[in-house]
Amino acid sequence: MSKKKQIDFDKINAALDRLAETLPRRAGVYMLNHSKKAFRDQGFTDDSLSPWAKRTTKNAADIRTGKTRAILFDSGNLRKSIIKRKETFEEVAVGSYGIKYAARHNRGLKGMPERKFVGKSRVLNKKLTDLCFKEFKKALEA
Repeated sequence: MSKKKQIDFDKINAALDRLAETLPRRAGVYMLNHSKKAFRDQGFTDDSLSPWAKRTTKNAADIRTGKTRAILFDSGNLRKSIIKRKETFEEVAVGSYGIKYAARHNRGLKGMPERKFVGKSRVLNKKLTDLCFKEFKKALEA
């Protein structure tokens, strides 16, 4: 005779409540890492990596060392300005805050080439979808 497994709905509910608290934070970390990775990769990944346009000017350090510095790395302030702004179960927002020129670089405005570091990405969406499925499955198996 086989035993039927009892479903503990209270346990599943508790696991889903925990998931509602932790999943937005984890998704935010994935999004933040994806945006900061653009600076290391020197390009943005949607389906695949789209390298940023090369710089056309050199600064004094480039001339002195004979090397061209990485794009958007002069002070590091732009990369550091990318933060998780909102983390709720309904919405997670990551963006650059406090840097006036961020949108010009990200969207390619006012004669600047687009050097996207925040935005929609199929690769990121796949990672987030996989995370959600994995975590929901764990919660339901609790």
